[in-house]
Amino acid sequence: MSSSQPYASIPLQSFEARHSQDFDKFAASSSGLVGGQSAERERYEEDRPAESWDVFADFNNAGPRYSERDGQPFLPPVSTSPPPPPIAPEWKRDSTYRELSDASAKDRLSAGYDTAPMLLNREKKEKMPWGLHRKQNGHRVCMRVRLHIFLIFFTFIFLICLGITLYFLIPRLPSYAFTVTQPFTMPSDATNDSIEFSTLPANFSMPLSVQLQADTAGTYLPVHVTSLQATVYDVSTDKKVGKGSWKDTFPAKTLKTFEMPLEISYQAVNSTETTWVRWHDACAAIDSTGATTRPTLYLRLILVSKATGVVGSSTSSVDISNIVCP
Repeated sequence: MSSSQPYASIPLQSFEARHSQDFDKFAASSSGLVGGQSAERERYEEDRPAESWDVFADFNNAGPRYSERDGQPFLPPVSTSPPPPPIAPEWKRDSTYRELSDASAKDRLSAGYDTAPMLLNREKKEKMPWGLHRKQNGHRVCMRVRLHIFLIFFTFIFLICLGITLYFLIPRLPSYAFTVTQPFTMPSDATNDSIEFSTLPANFSMPLSVQLQADTAGTYLPVHVTSLQATVYDVSTDKKVGKGSWKDTFPAKTLKTFEMPLEISYQAVNSTETTWVRWHDACAAIDSTGATTRPTLYLRLILVSKATGVVGSSTSSVDISNIVCP
């Protein structure tokens, strides 16, 4: 059977075997080539004289970047950078600006805006020389800066004038003082019967007046005092024994003396209370007390004043001793 087939005696090799043999030959030749190159490089390095390390090589253009010992250094070719695109010769400022302006005007016209002022202004700028146009723009900037400076100075001067005006026009409350050592007196229409002392219930009441002086030296306009409330306390017992009110208009830069009426009244627990006894001994009739001399009183007067145009109120207090009951 084998003799009838002529190709049966030829040895066959598979594709894998042939591929393995070719790869072995290529590896052997490559290793020999690499080994030869390595030997040549080692021999070159041995024959090459030793060089010292130069730290300034890169600064003196002698470093690895500039040396051609290991081949040409890598530097990007200058000619490979693309040239800048040239300006088209057909581009013109006036024509392009006019086309853009016309397009903008058409858009504004289609939107319903009035484009006549814009077109008129553009025509004026086109007719005027370019140098004059630049001068006009500079003049506008200069005028704008001058306007800002003027507004700043005007505001500063206006605030100064406003402060001076308010200093003279704002009203001020007057100060009060006593003009005599015995400021408490009986009203001109009062009599001895006006002084009442009662033991059941224990109380007393009487009309009094206090002499005050208003000082308006600190104001430049007349002051209208709408409310001047006075409260009288007995300092020895700290009891409230009287009150009064007053209102008047005081001229500016003057000292005005006025008489403020007071209503003295006190309700005691009994006739042995200290406050009732002190006022009875000081103000009752001598024949009822049996004493030849009267004791003095020690009072405190508190004044609360309000005026037109003045925010808030002013409170002043003064203690007066050795007061002889009128």
